[in-house]
Amino acid sequence: MDTEGTQEARAKVPPTMSPVTFSNFIETHRRTLPSRIDRSLMKSNSGTDQPRILSGLQFMDLTDTAGKPTAKFERMRDTEGEDFKGVWAEVLQAAYPSLFHGFDLTKATQGQIEERFREEYKISGDTVRKAVAFFLALARNAGIPLSPYVKATRTRGVVPRSGGPRRPRTPRERDRERIQRDENEGVGDDRQPSRLHPAVQAWIDEMPANGERWDLSDFEDWLSIFRSSILRAYKIGAS
Repeated sequence: MDTEGTQEARAKVPPTMSPVTFSNFIETHRRTLPSRIDRSLMKSNSGTDQPRILSGLQFMDLTDTAGKPTAKFERMRDTEGEDFKGVWAEVLQAAYPSLFHGFDLTKATQGQIEERFREEYKISGDTVRKAVAFFLALARNAGIPLSPYVKATRTRGVVPRSGGPRRPRTPRERDRERIQRDENEGVGDDRQPSRLHPAVQAWIDEMPANGERWDLSDFEDWLSIFRSSILRAYKIGAS
């Protein structure tokens, strides 16, 4: 079990998980914000993603070390549309101060941003790439202006095999593909936006790939959350 000291140390490390998974968790729970964020809310998330979500929430100052939602998380609950994007922008500016003070994101290259992460957080290798990809995806969704030198950047993904049946993807490969998809769907791209509500689309993206095994209990949990996401997103049954 994590000690409070371990949780605090993790909270100082920038998130490296899929930004879709992280954003979707927030979208799923922000309107009915519980008094504590813990793993009992994450039955549909993998064992790898659960601690990443918890540490990411702490890093963003959306929860304290005990999992209690902060005033910032409560503001997310009470805002929609452009106001919601504005709250996200404020959260990111507070969480990544070195990228907004004495550093111009509208002119920075990918290399400069990666250098900033290495210097500020003492991380290296693939961790830097994932941390930068996470930040850029959320920054685009928050409408934060970014340099044209990073807008076209794509993270490395898995190269499809040619011919024959496709082998099952490993968890690491799935993470890389999700990060690449998140980058491709960032604000500012020329792609056509999904016609679905973001929370609904994000949850669809959590479905296993064709041919992968899906445990019945995991499917039922996914289906339950998917149904509630649709009810909230499209205000079905609302007076």
